[in-house]
Amino acid sequence: MGLMGSSIAACLLAAGHTVAAVEVDPSKLRKAPRRVLALLEGLTEERLLSTNPRRILRGLTVSADYSVLRQTQIVIECVTEDLNNKKVVIRSIERAVSRGTIIGSNTSAIPPSLLQQGALHPERILSIHWGEPAHITRFMEIICGKKTATVYAERALALAWQWVKSLLSFTRMCGDLSRIG
Repeated sequence: MGLMGSSIAACLLAAGHTVAAVEVDPSKLRKAPRRVLALLEGLTEERLLSTNPRRILRGLTVSADYSVLRQTQIVIECVTEDLNNKKVVIRSIERAVSRGTIIGSNTSAIPPSLLQQGALHPERILSIHWGEPAHITRFMEIICGKKTATVYAERALALAWQWVKSLLSFTRMCGDLSRIG
């Protein structure tokens, strides 16, 4: 898990969620729990977290196997800003998760409509762009692609509120979500 993945994991853990993460690099896989723990400890030092960070860290599972994602309600990929790389990861995620799982891409530059091309279920793919550092910054963007179904956008928005995030923007390319917010 890189810097953003670790920061997002810390944010989700601090919000009370269990987190399953995939890291295929063996050296990063071993270091991931320590990195997330350090971020949680930083939240405690800043008085943004009152629960023991080690206790919260018990909710983190890190594996090299995508099957760890099987029971998740949302997956947020955080790989480098490369369209082909992101599509490969999204395909791996799609094969591992249930059909109702939201797939978010932490991207600032790649339109979600491009990520939806060739996907098994493009209706559940959207961009969830986190501010840096994700575990402290209180804003994010949710950007829907042309094929994103309203139900997935609504669920992503509801989760963002649980994560104590204000939306910098909520860009919708299909449907009407004007009643949300």
